[in-house]
Amino acid sequence: MTRNGNIGRIALAASTVVLIGWLMSLPAVAQQSSPSQTMVVMGSSSVIKNKVDWARERAIASSLVTALERATASQLPLDSMIQNFQRINESILSRPDDFIEGYKVLTESRVENIYRIIVQATVSIPRLQQQLAVLGIMLGEKPMPRILLILTEQNMVDTSPAAGWGSASADDSPAAETAMAAVLKSNGFTLIDPRNYKNNPEYSKLSSSPVIDTTEAVQLGTAMKADVVVIGNAVADYAPNTMGGDIKSFNAEITLQAFRTESGEEITTITQNAVSAHADESAGVRVALDHSGRMVGEALSKRILDTWRAEKPPAEIRIVVEGTRHLANFVTFRRTLSQIAGVNELQTREMKADEASLAVDFEGSEKDLADALLLKTFDAFGINISEVSPGFLRIELIPG
Repeated sequence: MTRNGNIGRIALAASTVVLIGWLMSLPAVAQQSSPSQTMVVMGSSSVIKNKVDWARERAIASSLVTALERATASQLPLDSMIQNFQRINESILSRPDDFIEGYKVLTESRVENIYRIIVQATVSIPRLQQQLAVLGIMLGEKPMPRILLILTEQNMVDTSPAAGWGSASADDSPAAETAMAAVLKSNGFTLIDPRNYKNNPEYSKLSSSPVIDTTEAVQLGTAMKADVVVIGNAVADYAPNTMGGDIKSFNAEITLQAFRTESGEEITTITQNAVSAHADESAGVRVALDHSGRMVGEALSKRILDTWRAEKPPAEIRIVVEGTRHLANFVTFRRTLSQIAGVNELQTREMKADEASLAVDFEGSEKDLADALLLKTFDAFGINISEVSPGFLRIELIPG
């Protein structure tokens, strides 16, 4: 690792530091195929008993963890980060030396008992992706799919379907859905909580209807940024076998379909039965539903993973933007780029003195994106697209 301890260097202007930090931390989920990700981050530490060297090392360590946090966040959706945060914290964020390829101190300053430092750090994306795959959070270069589960449940005690996904609280979720959700989460999938989207018109329509419309469910999944929507019905009833008049048997059957929200295509249809025996009717029904839910959860996990592995991750276009010394121009350019039709994700990968590197997930070719940019007008500057090649654009911002 390279360390540049030039404390006497002129500190960056505070506004510049804040803006660079904001640009480097903008939330995005973009698939990363390059071997590393370089970013500028800040770290700080308290100076205790005038031990400046110790405080400097702690500030550097803090900045490297921040870089690793941002790199990890760039690979995963927010809800996946939240759901798997304990494992990410234990296996990744607590081991920065395993993922940081190198760093360089750009500037540093002590104010009273606080030591602050600005570091340019490089994170190994392949190592990070490999560890996320080991944890079951990523599959290759893709985050594990986000699933919206919509399951109605019916039994002989309560003959009206109950959509657990629309329940007022998680405690109201039916037994089959609870069991399925537990299996899907244990296999690395991220489950979307639809209660966070109650203001969505599609949610209101589906949660109030006993019949699930496939098209409306896929539309709701798209609105919730789900990759897969699973809809189905669980039915529990008496089974014919009894023992001694007190022990009854119960049969639970789950039928479900899974759809890819991106295309609306069906991934799979699964039907699963389970039988239980119990003296208590409510307990017997719940056990049967739990068993069938777990079995169908395992079968569903395998079929979704098979489909997910067969899909190629979206192609990225790398854009090198020159002339970013005028940061306001770069911010305007970046905002305009993100609003172009077909741009799904946009991330700032690297910032230099007068150059920035962007990664764009774009539904189209490099020429299509270049043509779209040429049609945009900017008040304070113009653009010169000097290179268009496979997976790459080079653009210069020219002040007006």
